[in-house]
Amino acid sequence: MSVLSAEQAPVVRQLAASGSDRFADLPWRTVGPGAVVLDGAAAWLEVSVAQQVRAGDHDIVVLAVHDLDADHDVEPLVFHASRFARLQP
Repeated sequence: MSVLSAEQAPVVRQLAASGSDRFADLPWRTVGPGAVVLDGAAAWLEVSVAQQVRAGDHDIVVLAVHDLDADHDVEPLVFHASRFARLQP
C-alpha cells in the first residue's frame, strides 16, 4: 500500500480510472510477495488481509501490517472535505 506524496495528486485520478492500465507510465516496484509500491510515495506498508466483514453494501477490511517505511522528507497527499490539501506545520 502506497501513501502518495503531495506531488502525486494527478496519480490519484489515473489510478481511479476504469477501463485502462492504471499503472501505465507510473514508476513502481514490487516488495515482498508481489506487493506494488509507487516510486515517490511518502510512505508504504506491506500488508495482508487479516479479516473481511460485509457491512451493508460495503466491506470492512482489516489489514495486518508486516513492514512499513516512510520518506520523512516527502509531504503526504491529504484528501479532506472533498479536495486535496496540505498539512500545516
